[in-house]
Amino acid sequence: GAPGVINQARYFLKNLELQSFATDDETVFLKELDKQTELLRVSFPTESQHWGAARKAINLFLAEAYYHKFVCTGYNLEVVEAFLELPLDSQVGRFLISESQKHDGVDLPQWKGLKYLNAEESKFYQDFARQLAKEKGYARVFLDVVIWQPEGIINLERRSKSKNGG
Repeated sequence: GAPGVINQARYFLKNLELQSFATDDETVFLKELDKQTELLRVSFPTESQHWGAARKAINLFLAEAYYHKFVCTGYNLEVVEAFLELPLDSQVGRFLISESQKHDGVDLPQWKGLKYLNAEESKFYQDFARQLAKEKGYARVFLDVVIWQPEGIINLERRSKSKNGG
């Protein structure tokens, strides 16, 4: 990232109140996610105030908190599994575009880069990621494992089979 962005993101996330995300209402969760995305974005250095970078940082942080058993339980994050977004970047964008070409009626916007990502385009990618993950039998946040670590596909398929009694 640009100079100062990573350190500012770390400082911001260190002070993020995880319990403000613990809700079983997706509208409330997304409102908080949007609010914190904007707060992080404007805290970045002026020339680096990109919505996409802020959203990715928060999504990565929330996913890691969710994956950590003690943090997840301590902050009641189990209830947000279905709401957690897939952290978007160029690798993930390319993967989703490739997968979308296998689905009739799905036309994702061209990936222009994280710093050009806005809320409207992000929603298209997130909606498709949710659909794709549902087809596979798991929450969209787990797609990150599939995309970045191909061997994770086997574990996720086993997990979804055991969840569904298979």
